[in-house]
Amino acid sequence: MRRGRGPPTGYPWGFILVLLLFFGFSHGQRVQDVVIGLSLSMDPRTVPTPYPPTLDPTAVTQRGVLSQRVFNALTFWRERFGNDTYTYIDKNGEETIMKVSWRYLEDHNNVTQMIENYRILSNDTSVTFLLGPIQTDFTLAAMDQWENAGKIMLSTSSASTDIIYRRSYSFSLATPSSRIFLSAIPVWQSDGVKTVAYITETVVVLYSACSEIATGIEPHGLRVIGNYTVTASTVLTPDQTADNLKAIQYMSKLRPDVLIFCTYAPSVVAGLKHAQSIGWTPKAVYTSATLPTLATEPIANFVNAISPWTPTLRLPRDAYYGSPQGFNLTYFRRFNTAPDFYAATGAIAPVVLTTAARDCADRTGDLTQQCLLDSLINVKMETFYGYIGFTLDRLSLHTTFVMQYINGVLYPVYPLAVRGDRTLIFPIPTWVERVYVKNNMFDDSNDIHIAAVALVFLLVSVVLQVLVLVIWRRELFLTFFLVGTALLYLSVFTSMGDPTDSHCITSPWLVHVGFVAIISALTLMAYRAKVITSKNTPSALIARSRLLKAYSIMISGVLLLLVLFSAVAPSRAIVIENDPIRPALNHVVCANAIPQLVFYALFVLYKAIITIYACFLAWRIGQVAGHLTRTIFAFTILLFAMFIAELSRIYN
Repeated sequence: MRRGRGPPTGYPWGFILVLLLFFGFSHGQRVQDVVIGLSLSMDPRTVPTPYPPTLDPTAVTQRGVLSQRVFNALTFWRERFGNDTYTYIDKNGEETIMKVSWRYLEDHNNVTQMIENYRILSNDTSVTFLLGPIQTDFTLAAMDQWENAGKIMLSTSSASTDIIYRRSYSFSLATPSSRIFLSAIPVWQSDGVKTVAYITETVVVLYSACSEIATGIEPHGLRVIGNYTVTASTVLTPDQTADNLKAIQYMSKLRPDVLIFCTYAPSVVAGLKHAQSIGWTPKAVYTSATLPTLATEPIANFVNAISPWTPTLRLPRDAYYGSPQGFNLTYFRRFNTAPDFYAATGAIAPVVLTTAARDCADRTGDLTQQCLLDSLINVKMETFYGYIGFTLDRLSLHTTFVMQYINGVLYPVYPLAVRGDRTLIFPIPTWVERVYVKNNMFDDSNDIHIAAVALVFLLVSVVLQVLVLVIWRRELFLTFFLVGTALLYLSVFTSMGDPTDSHCITSPWLVHVGFVAIISALTLMAYRAKVITSKNTPSALIARSRLLKAYSIMISGVLLLLVLFSAVAPSRAIVIENDPIRPALNHVVCANAIPQLVFYALFVLYKAIITIYACFLAWRIGQVAGHLTRTIFAFTILLFAMFIAELSRIYN
């Protein structure tokens, strides 16, 4: 039996087997890298001057901060989706794996270097897409680099339509300036707005936002009746402040229904302060963008802002970041700061470009610039950022939202589908209506002086009446009557204007004790008259102690009620808010922890018993005498008038 021959020794059969396995499993499968390139200023340095005249100095200084926000957003995307792959069949029939990544070049906030970076990225064949420079001024400065190279650029923040018009490869996620105020038109129409005027600054994106507003609103029956241009700055000089005053004076003569600021925050604040100083309040004030510093300015309360995005919007959930609230929460946990518009667009931009790349790969199997261009134009997505889509001339279809600053918080108020429980305040309160002016002659700071004057007045009144009794021996009830009158007179001071806490405490004592003192004195008069007319007893024979005892009992009753009232439910001054946004319409009343109705009912009942008894005595006097004299009739009318007045006061 012959043994079989094995393989030749030394031949690399293991290596051949590995190669066969590799090519067997990987044949037809390759990797297609989709690279997104951009230039950022993560290490800002001194900005060289002079820089191109088209650039706004303010935009240059802000770019370092905004670069960090976009960098964080792209990092956030990479941590969530950077390892995702997409498999498609390329034009050669091979199975291809698509991977998307991004990289940036540092420009140190140097404008010249930024332009050079985009030249390098535009001519780099390994770069598929570009994310444009942050802010419109920089985008316009570098635009020729990618346009000449035929590279697609998607801007995350540039809103000027100059970026799109007459260009072939430039897109923007931001709402174009000609469409910024379209979301406000239904609001203006429903509120009866007819005229609009605007103040703008000499910055491309700000100026274009307002200068193109007429194109958008005039077909809807609205008119732009005036405009004024001021110098752009984040710190106003005295000359610029004076220029803002001229702008407001000009606008106050035009009296537009809506005043729009296409400016930075300092010009908005200065303009509003000037408007307040001359007493002019437009029906509505708008800004062309959300300006975070306005939230800290009380004078900017009720100002409306046109916003492309905010975490408080109620938008449908998407498959990438969920809802705006969900994105806000996860982003905050990752970077310990709340996301803004730049963070939102920075996070969604790679998603949009990835969607376009996958669509192009599925349609043609190749990632040519024309294919990518067509796919990007056809992107239509509902995202946490809102609707994303483009017209055939590459204008963004993203809709802005109407926001309103209320007590330092920016709330979405339109469209209705995205707002919370806030409604648009229109017309906004006038400057006078926003301030509550205390309406009283006195306040707690000088109540001690008022109390001293009242006490002196009361003592003088009592002393004078005692002298009357001792010297002229007049009737005792006259003194009681006058003392009660003095107390009621003093209560007038505590009821003038808006009450304070001390007024609320002292007023019931003065009013109720004074009223009972008068009624009790009149009752004693009627009682004495009844005794005289029924028994023919001389008035001198009626014991004064008897009258004093009766009077003391009547006064003790109301004093007991007042002590209980003050101990159980002392009155305090509280503000009644008639209109939460117009404090000038508020008023102050005296109230306590439990309803005062119970105590007032006891007071009224007690006074009613004394008053009815006095009226009964007056009626009896008339019967005994055989006729109602004019004095008794007048007395009865006086009692009823006082009682009805007291009921009316309590009701009010």
